[in-house]
Amino acid sequence: MRLPEFIRLLPAIIADGARMWTNVPRRPRWRFDPDGEERERRYWQEQERWQEELHGPDWRQKKGPVYAPRVKKIHLILRDQEQGDLHETVAIDLDRRRIDTVFTGSAVFGYEHRGFGAIGVIIFSMPFLLPIAPILLAVNGCYALAERLRGMSRHHYGLLKTLRGQLDAETESLLVEAFKNEWSEALFASQKYTLDEAGALLDRCDQVEHVVTEEEAAREGGEAFRQLRWYDERGEPVAEASFYRERDHYVQVGSSTFHDADADRLVGRRRSHRFEKI
Repeated sequence: MRLPEFIRLLPAIIADGARMWTNVPRRPRWRFDPDGEERERRYWQEQERWQEELHGPDWRQKKGPVYAPRVKKIHLILRDQEQGDLHETVAIDLDRRRIDTVFTGSAVFGYEHRGFGAIGVIIFSMPFLLPIAPILLAVNGCYALAERLRGMSRHHYGLLKTLRGQLDAETESLLVEAFKNEWSEALFASQKYTLDEAGALLDRCDQVEHVVTEEEAAREGGEAFRQLRWYDERGEPVAEASFYRERDHYVQVGSSTFHDADADRLVGRRRSHRFEKI
């Protein structure tokens, strides 16, 4: 990059660096798309026609049953005269009352894939942002406090505020519930546990075991392993353990990881258990 071009981009680099410090949610002007459902219906019709041409009229029987969660989709549109309209979807899993990440686009919440470019932003913006670092951290702290008070991520709340008045009361209530459940799960995932606390938590969960035996691994050309997962009364994952012979022997509970003897103690406790083949 030439120096004149770098100087021209420097204000944007500094602003992007400040956003990384503060984690301020972006507020794209998303609008509810009343034609989104019909557009999706036409899309899947085209997909089915393509599958029939490729695999024949009985392609569904050949493919076998496919698990599809019950979801409520909220279709959105972002008007852009220069680059064209952008269509996205927010999907709510009706059984789990959470955001379904398969059918929900990450761009909806302002999440961006920065890659190695983020390193450059940090390096070049640092000399300008360090003097005001206390202010930036205070802004981030204010947003963090608001998250705890609302029980909702700042990014989720930003989208909710953008869509306020565009959704019917039932859909908006469902979206708020899903966002709050996402926040609760994020708090759990960041929580640390002692060995005794983790054991007491897992004792209240249903333990599911997945196993690939040596014979199956040899037949499939893979590697034998044993995996355990624990689910709470709502069916939400709480912890997991993996065993690849002597490697990767651990149990993960929240943000706490237990290895070797501690992992064996957690796995060996008596609790409800079921076995599933992969």
